[in-house]
Amino acid sequence: MLTNLNLAKPYVLSLSKSQKLDYGFVSGLFCIAVFFLVNPFLAIFIIAIVSLYTDIPKWPYIISASLSFALFFYSREYGVVWAASSDDIPNYLIYFHSDDYLSINDIFLRFFSFPSGTEPLWHLLCWLLINLFNAGSNDFLFSYYLILFVCLFTGFRYLSEKYFALFVIIFFFLTPASIDGLFHIWRQELALLIYLIGIGVAMVKRKKIGFILIYITPLFHLSFIFFVFLFFCFNFYKNKKITNTKFKYFIFLMSVSALVSLFYFTGITILESTGVSAITGYFEGTTESKIRVFIVVIVNAAILLYSFFKLNTDDLNKFFLVLFFPILGIMFVFPGSDSIYQRLYVAILPILGIYLFRCYLLNYPSKYMGLLMLVIFLSGSVRLYFAYITKLSCTQFLAHGHFFDPSMGMIKLLINL
Repeated sequence: MLTNLNLAKPYVLSLSKSQKLDYGFVSGLFCIAVFFLVNPFLAIFIIAIVSLYTDIPKWPYIISASLSFALFFYSREYGVVWAASSDDIPNYLIYFHSDDYLSINDIFLRFFSFPSGTEPLWHLLCWLLINLFNAGSNDFLFSYYLILFVCLFTGFRYLSEKYFALFVIIFFFLTPASIDGLFHIWRQELALLIYLIGIGVAMVKRKKIGFILIYITPLFHLSFIFFVFLFFCFNFYKNKKITNTKFKYFIFLMSVSALVSLFYFTGITILESTGVSAITGYFEGTTESKIRVFIVVIVNAAILLYSFFKLNTDDLNKFFLVLFFPILGIMFVFPGSDSIYQRLYVAILPILGIYLFRCYLLNYPSKYMGLLMLVIFLSGSVRLYFAYITKLSCTQFLAHGHFFDPSMGMIKLLINL
């Protein structure tokens, strides 16, 4: 049974219809003002706390948050290098300008000839920016950040109307890699966010268009064929009543994980027989990296299995499990395949925070929600600050190097453009 998380808020005010309209208007203005004046990472925390007392209107939040975060991420150097990573954006600019000379038909034909890196829906957005808006490089950069953040906040709104502002805190401050994906891994991140919207529309709102959104995500990034397959498996076996008991569902999880690992192994065997050393080299790793992978697998599996067997769950959290376990299976069978599984594991890692937070909502009193948000915000801020000062994270480049300036809202960002 799917729970829509329409749980009572711990401190929400009891208002008449006219009072709700007044509060909605005031809340909307408050959202806009906060994002204009305050660093967006601080603004989302302030609004999350306010959301415990009153409903936050959808569009003022989504629009003002998207604009604020888009400006915050757009205001940076490009082509930068940090830790063991490098900026992907210069490559996207090359793709963007190459689409200037193509027709829509050419974009799709190129994909069928050379699928990798030429996913048509991603390039179609580039083509539309060029041909409808005569966009240049700077327009492209800001527009894509704006598209990403609109999709992000819209996705959380579909997952939970009451708690979407809290889900935003979870996404940015509880799990690593969420900022890095938005910073420069655009194709994969956009596919993930469209996938997330599709999940919310299909499984929470129960609308068929959500299935369409999920099934088109490989046309933004081919790796999402994997996640589309997992969604198909979940729905197929759910209709067969396999997911009704926890034991049956555990057997289903292990079966899908084993099946995926087997197909993965078969694919590697075929590649090795053809002598594709450039590909098979991805599956080699050092002893140290393999030990680290085994630790990650064991810790993740232990947390997920404990939460599944000991806590109440619903269909959406069961589906999140089927996203994780096949990836953990691949990591366990091929512990040296850094270049392959990181594309899958890192892509889906932010959803781990969403899963754990939904476990809390489904099982524990909401009266401690404010304290929980404070702990997550402070601990996440410490982690981000450590990465910032040690230059291990891309956060050092955001907002022209002023990531932790609390006054870096839209007004200050526009002044500094």
